[in-house]
Amino acid sequence: MRQIVTTQALTPQPPLPEFPHFVRRERGSQILLYASGQVKQLRNITFLLLGVFATFAGVCRADGAKAEIKSMSVLGIPAGKTTMVTLYGENLAPVSAAVKAPVTVKIIDSKATGEKTKSKGSRQVTLEVAVPATCPAETFEVTLTQSDKTVAKANLCVVPGAAIEAPIKKPASTFATAMPLPGPSTAILGQLDGDTADLVRIDGKAGEVWDISLLCSRAGSSLDPILRVRDSRHISLALSVGDKTKDRHIQFHVPADGAYFVEITEAEARGGAGYTYRLTIVRK
Repeated sequence: MRQIVTTQALTPQPPLPEFPHFVRRERGSQILLYASGQVKQLRNITFLLLGVFATFAGVCRADGAKAEIKSMSVLGIPAGKTTMVTLYGENLAPVSAAVKAPVTVKIIDSKATGEKTKSKGSRQVTLEVAVPATCPAETFEVTLTQSDKTVAKANLCVVPGAAIEAPIKKPASTFATAMPLPGPSTAILGQLDGDTADLVRIDGKAGEVWDISLLCSRAGSSLDPILRVRDSRHISLALSVGDKTKDRHIQFHVPADGAYFVEITEAEARGGAGYTYRLTIVRK
């Protein structure tokens, strides 16, 4: 039996019609047609979404930025007092503050820094710090907790309390220009300038005992101090040196009536910004 195979010529397919108001897009074997206005609208939506995602990512980065404390307004927190302490830094917006007993803290406000303090950071937090008179002169870590549960920490350095608090009166680098002690219970705040000393004069009586302490590195100062007491002939009678991270301390027993000088110098003759100190002198 003969098999007859018939063939049929393929009819050529007409080209796709042109649509003047449509945009042709090819995706693999598919050909898609979009209205030209629709394409433009889709582009606008795409750009809008990209903008929203970029903004959202930026907000997420800002919200997740690390809170950082760079400095504080006081050098040392005196025992027996309530002190306002301002912390400066970046991304600070705490919802709570905590510290180990017996010290207590409370947040007073949190805001952006002003023109005069913006060099210290973009944010500041003011704390009310209460220290009982019996609190030891130690370092207490304060923890600020943000709304996202991240924390920023700083050290509160408790120092002996004093009735008077005053800045060093410059010049005070020679025995002739030494600052007279304002009272028998005084804290003096200062900064060493270059390789010069700062001197404070005490007018003592025989048999008196003066407690002299110096806070520097424990509170973040760059100063590696040498604390000394000299008599009116400039002879050294007492000296406190050692570990930079520890406070200097001298308990001075006055041998005779006369003028005595408390001298602060730097171990490597350095000074300037950051070489700060808090000197507390109390007659017992």
